[in-house]
Amino acid sequence: MNVVERLSVKSGILLAAHRGIWKNAPENSISAIEAAIEQGVEIVEIDAQLCQSGELVVIHDEMLDRTTSETGPVASFTADQLRKVCLREGAGGEKALVTDEHIPMLKEVLECVKGRIIVNIDAKRAEQLPAIVDFVEQLGAQADVIVKAVIDPFNPQLPDCLKDKPDIVFMPLLRSRKSRLVEDLQRLSELAPSCIELSFADIDGREAIDFDELLGAELLLEKMKARIWTNTLNCVSHPDFSDSKGLGDPDSVWGQLIRFGVSIIQTDESAFLKAYLDERFA
Repeated sequence: MNVVERLSVKSGILLAAHRGIWKNAPENSISAIEAAIEQGVEIVEIDAQLCQSGELVVIHDEMLDRTTSETGPVASFTADQLRKVCLREGAGGEKALVTDEHIPMLKEVLECVKGRIIVNIDAKRAEQLPAIVDFVEQLGAQADVIVKAVIDPFNPQLPDCLKDKPDIVFMPLLRSRKSRLVEDLQRLSELAPSCIELSFADIDGREAIDFDELLGAELLLEKMKARIWTNTLNCVSHPDFSDSKGLGDPDSVWGQLIRFGVSIIQTDESAFLKAYLDERFA
């Protein structure tokens, strides 16, 4: 099955593990990805960027300092050098212990996930998306991958690098305008997306949109056959819909998002959220 079929065949709410499950493993590591697979989440989100020698490596920051035993820009190291760099535990930081696990290459990750879990590759630099798309195609990993990019709601278009690659699933990231969600989604429907990452902030990032607007868009989304992906990550979510708040009152966060029509939730608390969903939909 391709990604669209895998998304559609699964009913209910899908979970996306942010940078893998990194509570007991380094973020963006093979072990964090394996933990997500073992836990049974449907999607794992990773970050990829080019290093000096032109290979794609899986790491979030442009600098090595936070998550590894090394310092300096990722772009100044070759792949051979990076393979010798060790990852720090969890989300990293100078106090986090250095593990014996190394920074993975994107090739390693895609070989690891093949047929086991969908992987959302976040291009940390927009100009490197074409390199990621080409690599996914060269490796024949289209059936496992979702890529994404920010879309202009006034003029939604596929990135040029995807226009002749229908086998690679593209998820537009929509920063909608307040009170214009239906209008923006109607324009976006021309791309026939299977999933849409919706940022609950207006196009300028200043004011949260009304979640109730999603209810008004319900029929349109059903017609589009598109899933809405939302983040509840503490670092980027709407303050009323964060992982931290969800841990204390899951129904007011994740339950409310589900009532609004969200069907893919990216979280750093996948174990807790999965338990909540299993109980709610038992």
